[in-house]
Amino acid sequence: MTSLSPPLPLPEPQTEGEQFCFAMRRNMEGVLRGLESVPQEALSWRPAFDGANTLGAIAVHTVASCEWWVLACVRGDDIPRDRDAEFRATTTATEVRRRFEAWYAAVEALIRDQPPGWFAALSQHPNGDRTRRRCLMHTVEHMAQHFGHIEMTVDLWRAAQQ
Repeated sequence: MTSLSPPLPLPEPQTEGEQFCFAMRRNMEGVLRGLESVPQEALSWRPAFDGANTLGAIAVHTVASCEWWVLACVRGDDIPRDRDAEFRATTTATEVRRRFEAWYAAVEALIRDQPPGWFAALSQHPNGDRTRRRCLMHTVEHMAQHFGHIEMTVDLWRAAQQ
């Protein structure tokens, strides 16, 4: 299993912005460690059960979702998204790392030093306004869920190789 043990050597977060950055960075690194722990061909392997996705598709969906929730919903960027295409995507660990690192740099610049009231402001969402805090929390939760999916899929791929 790809885990974050030992934990990443990050400083203890002191503010709400630092806490969100800490959680997002930790989840991002978990996803990347999982992808980078297997050969490229594993990113296209699909477990043999209905509804299973490839590691590459899970990773593309995860980073696309992060980009959309933080950069579109919170920051206000116009980011078109085709969720269904994310699950058909193929990629490399290098490409996912590139996208995640660019996204995370934008996250840090956007939220790290924001005052507490900034997080309570409303952001634009197609299904109704939500607080920035809610959008960021959803991002953390969603990343953690797919980090777990990647860990399980890596384990299944390794078992299938034996």
